[in-house]
Amino acid sequence: MRTIWGCSPGNINILPRADAWFGFNALACARGLVPRRAGTVVYWCVDYVDDRFGTGVLTRVFNAVDGFSCRRADARFELSEEARSARDARHAGTRLAPAYVAPMGAWLERVPVTAEHGHDARRVVFLGHLVERQGVSTLLGAIAALRERGVKVAADIVGRGPLEQPLRGEAAKLGLGETVVFHGFVPSHADVERILAAASVGVAPYEPGSFTQYADPGKLKAYLAAGLPIVTTAVPPNARELEQAGAAVVVDGSPAALAGAIERLLDTPEEWRLRRDASRAVAPLRLAGHPR
Repeated sequence: MRTIWGCSPGNINILPRADAWFGFNALACARGLVPRRAGTVVYWCVDYVDDRFGTGVLTRVFNAVDGFSCRRADARFELSEEARSARDARHAGTRLAPAYVAPMGAWLERVPVTAEHGHDARRVVFLGHLVERQGVSTLLGAIAALRERGVKVAADIVGRGPLEQPLRGEAAKLGLGETVVFHGFVPSHADVERILAAASVGVAPYEPGSFTQYADPGKLKAYLAAGLPIVTTAVPPNARELEQAGAAVVVDGSPAALAGAIERLLDTPEEWRLRRDASRAVAPLRLAGHPR
């Protein structure tokens, strides 16, 4: 029987002998290379960041290990063309392992889809890590602006992170205590999928400068799988493509722009249905192993 191991930060100290070793970051990959513990070592790059630890020695050390893993592994996998190009440029001038793009996916057969009249729910949903680059504060500002002008709307925020408590406090100060529901971490992905399918619009207000510019954001894939119209900024590399397909509205990232797009979708059933149909049409192409 052949043995295949995947190494992530959680089990980085395990050093079994195996036929194949998958490292899900540079350090984990390097552990399979020194000493060589597997016949095949794969560097599965789950993200790309220009300055992971800021401008200092830690970033230089990490980049050196990243380069070592790129050169010595038998193959690399990246989530997007942008990440592959950026990593290639970082280590230009050296021979690198062959690289392949493997985008994020979802199990479409099991995922519930928003109802045909889902705009009547008048709920927006955010799924993701509660950190500054995700733009959740912008979403709260947009919801507050909509409520101030009498627009009926509610929001679900699914996920946790270091900004969870500050964001809860901000929502309370804006008078959104009964309008915005913070679900925190939801252990069952099936429950996450049900929350998404009960919503009207999926939002992804990424802030400029986020490393999402190199990523293949899982939240966008989850929104597509649920058949949700999407409102996002231009930060994700596939934002304009989703806009051209009709599945997404791309805004400038201000609370006013986000609020305007949400209001238009909720109050224009015809446009909402067209974008829902576009999301459902795009989902099989973007989630079944077909990169852009």
